[in-house]
Amino acid sequence: MHDHDFAPRRQRRLFALSSALLSAALWIAASWLLHRWHPLRSDRVHAADLRGGLRLLLALSLGWPAVFGLGSGSLVNHAAGWSAPLAIQAAVLRAALSAISPFVALRAATPLLHIRADLHGLRAWHLLVLAALGALCWDVPDMMLLAHAGVEAAGAAVLARRLLVNLGATLALIYAGGYAWHFYARRLARDAA
Repeated sequence: MHDHDFAPRRQRRLFALSSALLSAALWIAASWLLHRWHPLRSDRVHAADLRGGLRLLLALSLGWPAVFGLGSGSLVNHAAGWSAPLAIQAAVLRAALSAISPFVALRAATPLLHIRADLHGLRAWHLLVLAALGALCWDVPDMMLLAHAGVEAAGAAVLARRLLVNLGATLALIYAGGYAWHFYARRLARDAA
């Protein structure tokens, strides 16, 4: 294995670890701020459990992908040997794509799933549709960008693999965070009672 093959792989692993730690830090900070601004009492915990937690999760899903896209974009561009101005532009583009994909997914799925603006009517299985649409909105243009840079080949098999990986990661974040928020909200309510 050549050194130029090993370095990008090691950098990607390091960035994956750092992005996971950043996501955890964002989750903790958002939970603390939400409790400071909107304390949960025992008579409100049932209404706040589901929709309140999902609002927080959707807000988090809009924030950390932008950071992830910017960081991973810079690593990919460095591996491709792009010049600094072009690498910065491509990294910003990847960050923008990852940031707007949940917006596009939510906007596209809302009329189909009969979800109101206040998230009334949102069900757990709806998150599968939102995650799939978000992954699609992110992966198609991103794969075109990487293929244009010569970093990754374009094709149906590559797109399918990327969609499955990103869909699994998105669902894991949403559902794991949802259960964590559920138990966290109940604990806060018991402490405040």
